[in-house]
Amino acid sequence: EAEKAADESERGMKVIENRAMKDEEKMELQEMQLKEAKHIAE
Repeated sequence: EAEKAADESERGMKVIENRAMKDEEKMELQEMQLKEAKHIAE
């Protein structure tokens, strides 16, 4: 029972980590798009 709970919490951590990585990628993409937009606007 304890092992099952540990497995589930580990799986939950991986899901959270994956979401965090996706958020970081989105932020980086938005920054790149912002820089491009500023460059085009100049």
